[in-house]
Amino acid sequence: MKLLKHTSAVDWAFYLSLLPVGVLLWWGSRYRISLMPVWGPWEFSWAWFLATALALWWYWRGVVRLPSNERPAAWRTVCYVTGVLAIYAVLQTRFEYLAQHMFFLNRVQQTVMHDFGPVLIALAWPGAAMYLGMPRSLRRLIEAPLLLRILRVLKQPMLASFLFVGVVALWLVPRLHFRAMLDPQLYQVMNWSMVIDGVCCRKP
Repeated sequence: MKLLKHTSAVDWAFYLSLLPVGVLLWWGSRYRISLMPVWGPWEFSWAWFLATALALWWYWRGVVRLPSNERPAAWRTVCYVTGVLAIYAVLQTRFEYLAQHMFFLNRVQQTVMHDFGPVLIALAWPGAAMYLGMPRSLRRLIEAPLLLRILRVLKQPMLASFLFVGVVALWLVPRLHFRAMLDPQLYQVMNWSMVIDGVCCRKP
């Protein structure tokens, strides 16, 4: 009831619209891949689709709710949107198919996921907007003392630097990388770890 009370009709309309849009993209990528546009998903992922849609929606809602004198500059918003869409582009378009079959393009994909996209997101400094834009129940979750303690530990410069470089090095181990490219589940673990590492090892 509390979630319903604090979620506006506009929010609900957006959340509900994600279902038919997602189903359409899933259906097209599974049964009509030859008719899908270049920007359409090669292998649709609900997780990446929802993560991208919610990241953009919560940011926009947060920017609207911020006082006019505290709203991010236009260039920061451009950085944020570009960073999020860049990550989506290398994971949910036909580029992903090419990256799965060409090592050079796979390195481009990993660079965008781990470096280029997260750097732009960090430059946008989206924390305040995201916080205001997300549901209150999620705000309480990310403010949990245990989670905050874990994040403070992970943000220590030495540990953050080690994780930032270490995750990249881990997935470059030939046997592990080769297996990840053949195992869909491990491939997803690799991609998620690269994005999360790239975003979380920088101060948002």
